[in-house]
Amino acid sequence: FIIMHLIERIPIPVKEDTSSLERIVTLDFLRGVAILFMTFAHCFYHSYDYSWAIENPELLLAYPKILVGIGALIAYLGSWNTFFLLISSIVNTYSMTKRIKNGKEAKEVFRKRLLSGMILLFYSYFIDAFGYYGYLGYAIRTGDWSNTYFIWAQLFQISTIQIISLSIIITTIINYYLLRNGKQDNDRKNLFIYGFLALAILVSTQFVHDWVDNMNWEKPTVYPGIVTPVIEPNWPNPYIQANNASIRTFFLVIVAGHLEPIFPCLATGFIGAMIGIILSNNHPPKKLPLFASLGGLILSLIHI
Repeated sequence: FIIMHLIERIPIPVKEDTSSLERIVTLDFLRGVAILFMTFAHCFYHSYDYSWAIENPELLLAYPKILVGIGALIAYLGSWNTFFLLISSIVNTYSMTKRIKNGKEAKEVFRKRLLSGMILLFYSYFIDAFGYYGYLGYAIRTGDWSNTYFIWAQLFQISTIQIISLSIIITTIINYYLLRNGKQDNDRKNLFIYGFLALAILVSTQFVHDWVDNMNWEKPTVYPGIVTPVIEPNWPNPYIQANNASIRTFFLVIVAGHLEPIFPCLATGFIGAMIGIILSNNHPPKKLPLFASLGGLILSLIHI
């Protein structure tokens, strides 16, 4: 989000002087909440060895219910990965739509947002390859500076920041064709298109995963030093994905790999784009908070 904020400040040439982009405080607040919760959850994951609970969950019954409840809350907050995706998609589409409605050229806005997504995508692979789960994180924790496995292995994973950047790129391209040539006020048509795309992703997810999961993937016989799989893994799994490294595997990881592939996570990005379009109106529907809250509650119950 810091990288995206800096990119947002890059000036782009326009033919005429237009008003600055209005900002919705709620979106900034939600971004802050998401960062706070995820940082808290990740600090807990990185500072406490919870592998015993994964290997034998029945051991949790011996602890007070209040502690188990706190642990469950932390685990739940740690699963809010796609909340980042939702907020990012809302902001990206809102920004594009508002800028074009304020008179800026669609092509210039498109170039800027596409650049933002591409830089973020490059940054995501770099930080994964050399960050906590990458080469430097492994070397600092183990003292082994000779193992470069985690550098290239991260190319065959699809993490939160990668699906965010891919969603920005994809929705930016779609937004450009929906908003150019004076079509930025055709909200009903644009909402219908995004709604159809989101539904298509959700409906086809199971079929896509069945197809990819059942391919003849070669399972690794040796795992990195700090990794001890609890059970024999099947696709999607980062070590199986890295063990079958190829250009084909790279794209299949994006489509249906571990952790947040396009199917089904891109549906969240499309829903965020719908919200961004609605919010870009000067007078959004008064019942939007009610419908959005009910929709969020339903999705939360489904998630549970």
